[in-house]
Amino acid sequence: MGPVIEMHSSASPSRRKPRRGCSSVNWRSVGKHQTYGALVVLLVAAIVTGVSHFFKEPAVRPLPAYDPTISLPSAPKDTVPMAEAAALPFVALIITIVLVEFCVMRGKQSATASVQAAIHVFFMAVVGFGVVLAVTEATKPIASRFRPDFLARCKGADSQIGAADVGKRLDIYKDCLTNNKAVIEDGRKSFPSGHSSNTLSTCWFCILYFTHALYFRGGYSYMGGLWRRGARSFWWRALLELLQGLLMVWGFTVLCIAWWIGVSRYTDHRHNIDDILGGFVAALLWMTPVSLITIGQLTFYHAKIAEEEEAEYAAADYIAEEKQGLSVELPESTPLQQQQQQQQQQHDLESQLVPPAAASASAGAANGGYGSAATAAAGPPRVVVPAPAAVVAAAPAELDRPTLDSLQSMKK
Repeated sequence: MGPVIEMHSSASPSRRKPRRGCSSVNWRSVGKHQTYGALVVLLVAAIVTGVSHFFKEPAVRPLPAYDPTISLPSAPKDTVPMAEAAALPFVALIITIVLVEFCVMRGKQSATASVQAAIHVFFMAVVGFGVVLAVTEATKPIASRFRPDFLARCKGADSQIGAADVGKRLDIYKDCLTNNKAVIEDGRKSFPSGHSSNTLSTCWFCILYFTHALYFRGGYSYMGGLWRRGARSFWWRALLELLQGLLMVWGFTVLCIAWWIGVSRYTDHRHNIDDILGGFVAALLWMTPVSLITIGQLTFYHAKIAEEEEAEYAAADYIAEEKQGLSVELPESTPLQQQQQQQQQQHDLESQLVPPAAASASAGAANGGYGSAATAAAGPPRVVVPAPAAVVAAAPAELDRPTLDSLQSMKK
């Protein structure tokens, strides 16, 4: 008989420490477990944003000669330019990703899973940002609301129009003293606030990802583990409370970025309060499903990566111990293998219970049919079917195809 094969379940991820070295990153697995279908969403969002911003002219609305809500002075420049408003939340997101994937989850997942999660989370944040930006830019020309400083843009510093001109109507292009059409069109895109929606979208995504990583990631609660340690002593509990406080401060800091940028749009007289709130609502409405999809995909991908790594571990053990001529630890027998083993045992038992008459009949048949009467009465000889061969090769049926090929080549 072949060598004895003892197998343990391959579904025991805790029997090995995850490989954390940079050289252990499986880049093929990282590239395979990404959501490339989101590129279609990103492409559509980019097209909608470009058409709405550069080709869609705001709808024409009556322009009063004097309206207190659009007569505020225009700030010389934005407190937070658009580029900085978009970049600041992404800087906070990158810091959060590094903190989660390479610090909090260190020792709980492999380097491959950490790199895959970092790339996946950042990519989906960009996709969500693109969706919110497209929705905001598409809504602005449709709403065509005047900014609070529109008359200052339109009339310039030389205008003498005031409260006495209430009820008069102006032509947007004929009566405005400025010849800069881009300034006029931008003054008619107040609702919703792009700074507010784009900033909160990334910050909100960051908060949901951060919360899930700390309390729900992969069925393991990082904070729950710390809490169990904190029950051991006063100092552990004190450190836990301090850590929770610092994590909450970081989360509030991320949200404060969006809040501060939204308030700056009001103080710069670029938006009304309801424009800013509308931007916040758009960010929450469109970024929440993107965040939930990202978290679900991350859970699925990490389960697949864990399965692949366990298969690699089992294959490496099998090959190493085959080379050394030792017993091999393989996964538990499948139902088919258990049935084959039962059939083999039953066959062995039957072969031991064959009567002597049947044995002599078999011997007479082997001599050309010349045998005794007892041999003839015993009936036709029993045909003993040999046991299925290659039981060892049938054992690792749960391994993947490349591993099986390598094992068969070694046995040859």
